[in-house]
Amino acid sequence: MKYLEKITNWLLLIFLFTLPWQTRYILLAGSLKNAYWEYGTLAIYASDILLIIIFVLVIINKYLNKTKFKLATSTIWLIILSTGLLLVNLYFSLNKIISLWHIAWLIMAISIFIVLQTSSLKKSSALLALITGSAVSGLLGLWQFISQSSFASTILGLAKHNPADLGVSVIEAIAPDNVVERWLRAYGSLDHPNMLGGLMFAGLIFSLYFIINIDSKNKKNVFIYSSLIALMSGLILAFSRSAWLAIFVSVLIFTFHTLRQKKYNFKKYLPFFIINFVMIIILIIPYYYLFVPRFSINNRLEKLSTEERYSGYKESLSVVKNHPIIGSGLGVYGLALEKIDPKQSVWFYQPVHNIFILILAETGLAGLILFIYAIYLAFKKATPDNKILVLSLICGLFILGILDHWLISLHFGLFFFATVLGLALNKKPGPTLD
Repeated sequence: MKYLEKITNWLLLIFLFTLPWQTRYILLAGSLKNAYWEYGTLAIYASDILLIIIFVLVIINKYLNKTKFKLATSTIWLIILSTGLLLVNLYFSLNKIISLWHIAWLIMAISIFIVLQTSSLKKSSALLALITGSAVSGLLGLWQFISQSSFASTILGLAKHNPADLGVSVIEAIAPDNVVERWLRAYGSLDHPNMLGGLMFAGLIFSLYFIINIDSKNKKNVFIYSSLIALMSGLILAFSRSAWLAIFVSVLIFTFHTLRQKKYNFKKYLPFFIINFVMIIILIIPYYYLFVPRFSINNRLEKLSTEERYSGYKESLSVVKNHPIIGSGLGVYGLALEKIDPKQSVWFYQPVHNIFILILAETGLAGLILFIYAIYLAFKKATPDNKILVLSLICGLFILGILDHWLISLHFGLFFFATVLGLALNKKPGPTLD
């Protein structure tokens, strides 16, 4: 039914635009050692409700049109094996309620991944929605950095961040006048600057893909060029080294391979590189001393961060050793860590900063193998037109995942991961003039 398809496509656009916003209703606050524990919190997000409505409409539409989801044999086997593993993993989980909640997130993430690949939504419209929503978050991050403040909003899912408070992500640097300063890193609409950096990375790669696939005279280009200002601002001011490395490697891969095809003229890349270079100069020159600590091993906060990560990797080996085959349970890494070392403060029991080790710890060797196989199938499924886009995004996502955990430990991370790959794998040609 055409009207159902149109409604679904509009809801998809809303989902893509609002993806960076974390509006939620907390059903049960997570608690560990009598303190708040984010990773054990049970909440319903606005995006969950929207996604459920979308998926129901897709199923109804397919039923009325007498069509089915077409899945390859390898994909069917992956689903069967994953389902079996998750059931066993749930049975042995240290907390079945938390694991069940994370399984629900995973199912919804897979659903949006499938829907975005098969949707009749124009690829240009989908990319514009995601890029625009990301740019708005980037602009918010720019304002947060300039004003050195943020505001809380229950409706928008925003928390207040004060650079003077402990636990808030800041840059601690010595100013030219030898005064030690604490500068708030840009959060945008997300829970951590590293997450904002990851979002800006995806927005920039999709913007580059958009620019080189659309006629240079198209009016949409002006909008994309404007979005680049917000996206690059958010990327820089998040001070996320993992996001900086991800965008560098991904742009390098994307540019090198597309130019080798001799299908694109380098002139199409110039606006992207010029605008981003100008933004880098504008933001880095006046605040150059803030970037020095991010590349220094002698800074107090950088030392502390390095020590915490090293300790996290060391502790993760104990968790993996205790649950090598099927893991400790999806979403309960903190509980497994607390069981091994119960004397630490609650902040200590956070996921290890590496998604591959985290998957190994929570779902065992079987889960890690299935995850790697799923990524392999995704890349194999890419068409010649979008294979380079998929490759560059996967490389960037892996860099983010090797250096942090939010891609699979948090609600936004799972949905972000699925959305980025789902859009990239959409078999429609690149942005058109429609």
